[in-house]
Amino acid sequence: TLAQPDTTGDWGGDYTVRIEDGHQAMAPAGAGRRPLLVAQHQGDSVCLLPQVLPQDMPQEVLHWLRLLGEVRKGPVGCGAPISLEELGERIDSLRHALSVLQFAGALHGDAVEFAAALLAHANHLRSTRGAAFEAENTASTSKSRLDTLHRNAEQARANALAFAVQHKDEISIRLEDDPRGSTMVVTNLQSRARQDICGANLSWPLPEALEWTLTRSRTVSRIAKHAEKEALEPRSRTAVDDAVTGALLTAVARGNDLLITEQLDPATYAKVKAILTSLGGKWVRSRQVHCFDRSAEQVLAELRGGTVVTDRDWEFFPTPEDVVQRMLALAGDKLRPGATVGEPEAGRGAIALAAAQIVGKASVDCTEAMPLNAQCLRDLGFKVHEGDFLARPQAPLYDVVLMNPPFSQHQDAAHITHALGFLKPGGVLVACASRSWQQAGVAKAQAFRELLEHRGADVEEVEAGAFRETGTEVATVLIRIEAPAVELQAETTAKPHAAHAHRDTPAIARAPQAKPQSVQLTLSLFDA
Repeated sequence: TLAQPDTTGDWGGDYTVRIEDGHQAMAPAGAGRRPLLVAQHQGDSVCLLPQVLPQDMPQEVLHWLRLLGEVRKGPVGCGAPISLEELGERIDSLRHALSVLQFAGALHGDAVEFAAALLAHANHLRSTRGAAFEAENTASTSKSRLDTLHRNAEQARANALAFAVQHKDEISIRLEDDPRGSTMVVTNLQSRARQDICGANLSWPLPEALEWTLTRSRTVSRIAKHAEKEALEPRSRTAVDDAVTGALLTAVARGNDLLITEQLDPATYAKVKAILTSLGGKWVRSRQVHCFDRSAEQVLAELRGGTVVTDRDWEFFPTPEDVVQRMLALAGDKLRPGATVGEPEAGRGAIALAAAQIVGKASVDCTEAMPLNAQCLRDLGFKVHEGDFLARPQAPLYDVVLMNPPFSQHQDAAHITHALGFLKPGGVLVACASRSWQQAGVAKAQAFRELLEHRGADVEEVEAGAFRETGTEVATVLIRIEAPAVELQAETTAKPHAAHAHRDTPAIARAPQAKPQSVQLTLSLFDA
């Protein structure tokens, strides 16, 4: 699975693969060398478990581990389990892409762009040709649908041939018709070298970097379980409708643009548009595409997986502009140039950007659990703590805290309570919250009411329907709490916990604060 060792045990001349403690272990060539990576099988899946720190891993191995991408549980190169079939497909696709890249390097100055164009045309040919072939062999396929699929396939052929004409001094292209084989053969007109190109699927998400921590106290089998347990995930996932999956079979990804090539009936298009919008896609009429702030191939990969994570799954509902402005007004003169601002659930920056206009981006500190949003905030120039806000240790860091936390199961009460521990003496917190805590009889709500009363909090209702455009009609309020000049003792401290463990913890924990538990992956096999 890591590699197929030959009779000498060498892999690429630089590494060997051997069996240790029942697992495949990859190590630098030479006797007695410490393993770099271990493959642990779990039924039809495998976990690739690093045995050295990232800075000690050879760069070429680190790069290839990153290229293996992510799955639901996180990066494959950090131990997230992946099915053997999918891992094999990814490795084959990467090998094919490397082969095309080497071929393109002898042809064109920008080998990466040229290779990417060849692979994109091949993938478009494969998907359209495959869809037409399947429809031809399905008795229930209507003539109109079959005609549409044939038009799509012909358009893909025309696009590939047009690319060949555009580069007629460099290459010639012969299109292949067998739906089970390569899609085209490209010839270098100078060297006469030929390259068969298939529609390799390269549409899986890549982590920005690979990071892990080593300890020596656990076995490999416990590593994977620990990694799965600690992975921060949304509270739910959204199933992809079969009609959407079928409609996107022939969709084409071009950078951040997703082009739907098939004419859809209104009901199906409404479903497709809704899920693409929920994944961050914006309709661009001039180009007739849905544009994303990330690779459209990644979006297609998520949809092909059968379930996707939408904004609603992360309970992300952007704060409307009028609510943001009211929050700034409630912060009053505490929000002024030179003040430090914390935004514990920063989303895509609606509140943080407004605050930054007053104090500057360098003075706004964001926390965000949703990876896509965290990257968006970094792109906007903010400092971002990516992860569960409730896992951050409290410290009096901010003059002002502005927040719109998740609401379900009284998470807003837990987040606001935790956020009070980040206020400097005399600081102010302004939060948007649901109204459920006002009447609920559960312990969390009762404790939160007592806290607000004790702190002399101001509560005002938000106009009904304020969040309608963001996808929810939940009734909301704004809560303003000013910290006393002398810090309260032990009232807002909370026990550390793994991501989302706060769902079952009281809104106010009165135990002394412990040091936060760091997420550690145990990656050593041996009793050194």
